[in-house]
Amino acid sequence: MPADMSPHMDEVRRSAWTTPFALCLAAPLAGALFGAAANAVNDCVSPDYFAIVMGWDGMHSIFRAITEGMFAGAGLGAVFGFLLAITSAASTRLRCPLTLALRTLGMAIAVELAFWVLGGIIGVMWAIMAPQMWGFFFVGVPSRVSLPRFAWVGGTTCGAYGGTFLVVLVCSIALHQRWRQMNAPISAFPILTHPADPRVQ
Repeated sequence: MPADMSPHMDEVRRSAWTTPFALCLAAPLAGALFGAAANAVNDCVSPDYFAIVMGWDGMHSIFRAITEGMFAGAGLGAVFGFLLAITSAASTRLRCPLTLALRTLGMAIAVELAFWVLGGIIGVMWAIMAPQMWGFFFVGVPSRVSLPRFAWVGGTTCGAYGGTFLVVLVCSIALHQRWRQMNAPISAFPILTHPADPRVQ
């Protein structure tokens, strides 16, 4: 079968510039939603974290925390979307279907969530095993504040930031592999390679 007769070729033709543009729009939006949700959860875990780290004069504000998460998430999402748009365009020669790109973005959110949780777990373990690091190497924490909870928020934040660039690499590789599977060469002798094919019965 000629290459231009593949089932998804119509979508490929339409996606030449649509897919990179859509990624650059969808990724910041997804990042903003992720950041808002993450900060909402973290503010419930340690209400004092953002007031201390962000220098809000000890004033707690969940709405301010959510807003900070939205902006930070949108920024990371914009970087991710731009880099993935470039790699997907180069990898597929501007033929990446929009559905494939959006599935990859969904995978990126799942992997980023895993890094977020992993960072939080590491932060809690570190706070339990080496509490003296807070105030010496990390931001000092008042005695009234639960250090493991405080460390969870700090760990999730570091995990999200650090994981973003690894997510770009993982998702770029996954997208390229999926693209190669979608465009694998079709055998010239389907009857020999697929004896159960109904066409030979």
